[in-house]
Amino acid sequence: MTYVYALVSLGSLAFIWYYIFWLYRDFRIDQFRQQMFCLRDELFDNVVDGDLSFDDEAYGTLRVTMNGFIRFAHVLSLSNVLAASFWMHEEGVSIPNQKERLDRSLAELPKEKRDKYAEYRLRMHRIVLRHLLLSSPVSLITIVIPASCFFLAAAILERATVAARLQLERIDSVAYVAADPN
Repeated sequence: MTYVYALVSLGSLAFIWYYIFWLYRDFRIDQFRQQMFCLRDELFDNVVDGDLSFDDEAYGTLRVTMNGFIRFAHVLSLSNVLAASFWMHEEGVSIPNQKERLDRSLAELPKEKRDKYAEYRLRMHRIVLRHLLLSSPVSLITIVIPASCFFLAAAILERATVAARLQLERIDSVAYVAADPN
């Protein structure tokens, strides 16, 4: 009978392992690509509507960057980003700076266009950051869940402080009287 429990436990652990390291990861990659496709399509629609232009270098730079994220989503992970950053720093490897290229191309555009491109870039970065944090089981356990608990606890504490304001003011008065030497 003990062997049955051991086999069921082993099977459950194998399923959890398979779910976390394959199914969940594949889901996150598919979701990331879909979000990036939607953002790229929205950028394209903005050009078709006449708000932006295909001739803008900023459009080309953002589109190529989004295509790169879509193409290499399967290798975009927090551990790979950290390892690549460390390796590039140690080896002195430099790559063309996309931000400088985009900033140069934005400098020659009117403010309305600059703001639109900046908004697309910000949204792109949010999608990437969400993917980096949520695609790794390690970052989920070590970063996302503790940070969520911290912010939830801070929000609860803030609401509790507001709700208990009158009681806290009474406690303040008692503490003042207790500590006042006069």
